[in-house]
Amino acid sequence: MNVLIGIAAAAAAIAWLLAVVTGIRLIQQRSGRLSTGAMMVRGMAWFDHRNFKPEAAGLHRTFLLAFAGFFICILAIAIIAVLGARPS
Repeated sequence: MNVLIGIAAAAAAIAWLLAVVTGIRLIQQRSGRLSTGAMMVRGMAWFDHRNFKPEAAGLHRTFLLAFAGFFICILAIAIIAVLGARPS
C-alpha cells in the first residue's frame, strides 16, 4: 500500500508542478480582459479560455489536464488509504 501511495503522491507532485509552470507561461498569454492581480484573486478565471489569447489554447488545455490529474491523484491516494486501512 505504501508503494502505491508513494507512486500516486509522486504523480500528484508532477501534475502540480506542471500546472504551476503552465500557469506561469499562461500569464504571458492573457487576453487583457483581466489583470494579473485579478487572475490571482479570482481562481476560477484560470478555467475560462476567454481570458487568454487564442494562441494559448494548447497551454490552457495542458493546464486543465494537469489540474485534473492532480486531483485524480489526490483522490486515488484517499481511496488507497481508506481501502488499505486495517481495522483495529
